[in-house]
Amino acid sequence: MALGYVRPARPEDAGEIARIQLATWRVAYRRILPRHVLENLDEAWLARRWTAAVQEPPSDSHRVLVAVEQAEQSYLVGFVASGPADAEALAPNEPAES
Repeated sequence: MALGYVRPARPEDAGEIARIQLATWRVAYRRILPRHVLENLDEAWLARRWTAAVQEPPSDSHRVLVAVEQAEQSYLVGFVASGPADAEALAPNEPAES
C-alpha cells in the first residue's frame, strides 16, 4: 500500500520539480504551443529557478511544497508554489484583499 504526504520542498527537489513541470506542460499545452517550443524548454534552467524559489523566496509568505508518494521507494509526484497575489495577478476590477 502506497502512502502519500506533503512537505516543504528542499533544494535537492528542484530537478524533480522541473521534470514534473515539463512533463505536465508538454501534455497540457501540446495543442496550444508549437512542438518546438515545448521540446526546447530547458529543464536545467527550470531546476535552477526552482532551487532559487526554495532557497530564496521573495517573501516569508511564499512557499513551495511537494507531494511525495512512499511505497517501496519515495518519489515526488507533484508540487505547488504559493504566495500572496500581487496587483498584476488580479483580474480587471478585482479588489485586492488587505
